[in-house]
Amino acid sequence: MDIDYARIQRILDEIEIKFNIENLFISVDFINIQSFAQGMYFDYHMHSNYEFHYIVDGKGVVNINGKEYNLEMGDFYLTGPGIVHAQFTDDNNPMFEYALKCSIWMEGEAANCFTGNECRHIFDILRKHHGKVVKDSNSLRFLFEKAFEEVYLKKPWYYMELKNIIFEILVASARNIAEEFIADYDIPRKNINNSRMEFIKSFINDNVDKVLTADTIAQHLFLSTRQLARIVKEETGCSIHEYIMLQKVEKVRKLLGNPQTKLHQIAEMTGFSSEFHLSSAVKKWGGKSPGELRKEIKHV
Repeated sequence: MDIDYARIQRILDEIEIKFNIENLFISVDFINIQSFAQGMYFDYHMHSNYEFHYIVDGKGVVNINGKEYNLEMGDFYLTGPGIVHAQFTDDNNPMFEYALKCSIWMEGEAANCFTGNECRHIFDILRKHHGKVVKDSNSLRFLFEKAFEEVYLKKPWYYMELKNIIFEILVASARNIAEEFIADYDIPRKNINNSRMEFIKSFINDNVDKVLTADTIAQHLFLSTRQLARIVKEETGCSIHEYIMLQKVEKVRKLLGNPQTKLHQIAEMTGFSSEFHLSSAVKKWGGKSPGELRKEIKHV
C-alpha cells in the first residue's frame, strides 16, 4: 500500500482509543508518524505514561536517564513513567520513526486468572524493563503499518482491529525487551477426552437425521475408529453404536413433545428409514413405544 502519512496522521489524531484486556487497561494518547528534519530534536523531558519508539529509517541518538544510545533502522526503545529522556536526529541521515504513546495500568483481579496472569506479566515487563534500546525482532514495523492501513482503508470493523493491533504492539514490545525466551507460567489445559466427547456428542446431534456409523464420525473428527470407541466407552460406558442410538432416541423424545409432528416426519428427522424402524429402536433403546412416550410427555 502506498502510504499517505499525512492523511493517516490526521485520522489517527481524531480517534479515541481506550480498551482493556481482562484487567489490563490501555488508553492511547497518540500514534505518531515522525519524520525528523535536519537539526530537529526533543529536549530532555519525562511523562507519566509509556512511549514505544520504532526507528523506521535514518540515524540518531537517544539519551535515557543520562545514558546515550545510538539509534538506527530497526531499533526499538520504550520509555516509561518518570524516565528522563531526549532524542536527537543525525543531521546527515535524519530519523524517521513510528511511535505509540499510551497509559497502561492494572485494575483489580482478572475474571479469567490465566489471561489475567499473562496481562500481569506483560505489564510487569513493560514497567520494569523499559529504558533500553534493542533490535526489534517481533515485526513492529509490520504492526504499525498494519494499523495505518486499517485506518486509511476503513474496512469493516477497523476500529476493533486497530485495538487488537495496539495490543499486539504491546506484546511485541514486551517480547523485545523481556529477558525470558519462553513462557514459564501455566495456561488453561483442557481434558482431551472430555473435549473430544463434546465434539462427538455435538456431531451426532448436528447430524441426527443421517445414518451415522463409527467410521463416518471418526473421519469427520480426525480420530481413528479405535480412538472413537475408546473415548465413548470411557466417558459414557457405551459402545459407539449404543451411544448413537441413545442420542437419536433422546432426539425422538423431544420431537414427540409436539403432537402435530407425525411419526414418519420424526423418522426422517432422526435418520430412521421408516416408522417401523423408528418404533423398534425407540422401544429397544428407550424402553417404551413412541405412543407411550408421547402420552407420558403429554401428562408431564
